[in-house]
Amino acid sequence: MSAADAAILDWSIPEIARLVRVGDVSAEEIARLSLERIAQQNGRLGAFLTVQAEQTIDAARDLDERRSRGERLGPLAGVPIGIKDALCLEGSPATAGPAGYPLEVPRVVRGAVGGVLGRGAHRELVHVAFAGK
Repeated sequence: MSAADAAILDWSIPEIARLVRVGDVSAEEIARLSLERIAQQNGRLGAFLTVQAEQTIDAARDLDERRSRGERLGPLAGVPIGIKDALCLEGSPATAGPAGYPLEVPRVVRGAVGGVLGRGAHRELVHVAFAGK
């Protein structure tokens, strides 16, 4: 990743989304740069338990196609996100989510962002969310 490419990921979320919406940068480019940074840094940081590279690229390409057809994109279009490991996500196993509480990331969220990069390593907070259940 070049320094110029890496600088794109230092922009604010609203700025990245705006640039994707207007076509100055593609969602696929943002996704690829994000995945490359994860590959470079995750060994040291351990922020992601799993990375869904193929699904992220597919979602970004879909978003770019929707933009090219003139569809209106949401405020987070082109911004790839990570999902807390406790949340269930179709096609991605959760390692810390309680079996009795099947949660799913709504499809509307998946379609509104630039793809789900993977599962974040946040296990210590899992039982807080389900304490009252």
